[in-house]
Amino acid sequence: MPPHRHHRHTNPLELEDKIIRAAMIGLYMVGSIVVAYWIGKGEQKLLIFLGLFFAACMTTIGLRHRAWMLILLGWSITGTTAVISVPFSIHDITIMLAACSYVAFRVVSPRSDRPSWHILDAVVGLNLLYLVFTFFHHPVGLRAFGSETIGARPYVNIGLGLVAYWVIFRLPDSARTASWAPFLLLIGVSFVTMLYLISYVFPSAVSHLSFLYAVSDVGAYFSNRAVEAPIPRFLRFGEFGLTLVFVLCAYYPPRTLFDLRKVRSYALLLALSCVLLSGFRNILLKTIMVIVITCFFYRTWRELAIATLVGGLLVGCLIFGQGRLFDLPLPAQRALAWLPGQWSPTVLADVQSSSEGRFQVWKDVIRYNLIDDWWFGDGFGMTEEDAQTVYSIGSTDEWVMLTGSYHSGPLTAVRFVGGVGLILFYVLMAAVAYYSVVYVRRCWGTPLQPLAIYLAVQGIWSPIHYTFVFGGYDSELPQYLLYVGLLRLLIRMTQEMEATARPSAVKAVSPGEVVASAT
Repeated sequence: MPPHRHHRHTNPLELEDKIIRAAMIGLYMVGSIVVAYWIGKGEQKLLIFLGLFFAACMTTIGLRHRAWMLILLGWSITGTTAVISVPFSIHDITIMLAACSYVAFRVVSPRSDRPSWHILDAVVGLNLLYLVFTFFHHPVGLRAFGSETIGARPYVNIGLGLVAYWVIFRLPDSARTASWAPFLLLIGVSFVTMLYLISYVFPSAVSHLSFLYAVSDVGAYFSNRAVEAPIPRFLRFGEFGLTLVFVLCAYYPPRTLFDLRKVRSYALLLALSCVLLSGFRNILLKTIMVIVITCFFYRTWRELAIATLVGGLLVGCLIFGQGRLFDLPLPAQRALAWLPGQWSPTVLADVQSSSEGRFQVWKDVIRYNLIDDWWFGDGFGMTEEDAQTVYSIGSTDEWVMLTGSYHSGPLTAVRFVGGVGLILFYVLMAAVAYYSVVYVRRCWGTPLQPLAIYLAVQGIWSPIHYTFVFGGYDSELPQYLLYVGLLRLLIRMTQEMEATARPSAVKAVSPGEVVASAT
């Protein structure tokens, strides 16, 4: 009888390592051939660019486990820079660099303790598989597939969001560094807001800043004034104020934010001032809900009562004093115009026009059946003929109708991916909301508590905001991929801490100690 042969089964993790190493070797060989060709042709600009890219990659690789921070730092920096002549924004470049660092780190020192799959990963996979179907059903940007439309940028943004999700939950190696995530997002927003503020105070600096960082709303006040906009609005101020409120509520109990003896209370006043000066009603509403939802996580009526009392007094003073004792700036009046008060006629007319215009767009979409396929959507992009029409006419209404930017989350989703895609996206939002709330309690009293609160507040309010206030499928899906990446990181770190901690060593710590450990 022949001896029994033992077959060695291939470990999937080892197979993945071999594939990555083979891909890197192939990439190096192709790169060597390309460099040799450029040297022979005397392509100095391309060689300089390659050298800069190589230096950036080496720096990123040197960050090792902390390279994922680049993604959060650059997430809000969506403008381009003339310093590097590439058709990518700083947001895109930071994700690419972090991805290169992740791949290089895996090749040099592969880890066997990779995170297990989670139901969140399956939900993300379903949404992405459906997007693949949407692309082939409505090809955009590739004539090889018979595409007659242009505008494939949403697919690029979603792809970059997927890379960010993958790197963020796999690369970090400590709960302490993971707890910095809200602060890192705030730093990126602050950078753009600082440039925005400089361009507002010093108009002559706009030309110099645009070389360093070009974004559509740098100097927006002056572009608004050039077209005689009735009320200038400052989106970057609102984003900074909202992000600062998120960070403050994540790291400190809400009742301490209203204590004038503490510096954090003045940071809250700064944040609220920026939100009011932005002129956006939806940002003000979201700011209020962030504070209210955070109070519920502390499960004390005292938190909510203090926040309601102080907030009500502040808003009441503004409403009572407006038009009687003082006149608020027009953007601030616009942000508060949904409340009763003696607002400027210009503000009331602008708000009414904005609301009526939005409602009219929704009615027209349904009345004139502007969406051809309500089940599977019409895909992203537009025809070249429609694009030329938008550029030549320059009408906002035409732009909204042709691009599908209906200022309504559900309608934009139906326009791009249909009712099926909308349902899948709601499943993703519901999963993020559920698991983020569950892990708030599991992370309470640990360095991960601020990140858990930040994600839970986003998870609860974002679906409501997306449905009833303002949203866009093409912009929200990449944002949710970032949330899922951070939530998966939170879940992985929590499971690792629970697996290594002894029951006797687990103890509750105060929020102040959480802040001290994070900073």
